[in-house]
Amino acid sequence: MLEEDTRVKQISGEPRRRWFFDENIDLIVWFHDVGSILGFQLCYDKQDDEHAFSWREDKGYFHNHVDPGEPGPLKNLSPILVSDGMLDVDKLKDEFEQNSVEIDLGISSFVLEKLDDYQAGDVPG
Repeated sequence: MLEEDTRVKQISGEPRRRWFFDENIDLIVWFHDVGSILGFQLCYDKQDDEHAFSWREDKGYFHNHVDPGEPGPLKNLSPILVSDGMLDVDKLKDEFEQNSVEIDLGISSFVLEKLDDYQAGDVPG
């Protein structure tokens, strides 16, 4: 079940953000000063093959694979996003719906609406 990390550090000069997490999903949401949603990143399959579905008001939709970096003491361990167009929207919507029942309804509804729009092919920002 998603829960909010209330200790999220807000970065000066960047939009305010909220972070929700469980063992398989992370949801980071950025807000305008007036409180409306500026964008979000929904990371899923964290335990197996992590991917990120993102939406930003000014840039639209993105779906990426999370490359965890190379293991080893002399290697790069920083995760990076790489292109990955494969997205099972129905599966992601079901999992998110089941795990987001305890977070702000405005946020969960917004994310589900954007997943519906993406699935319907209505992909502009």
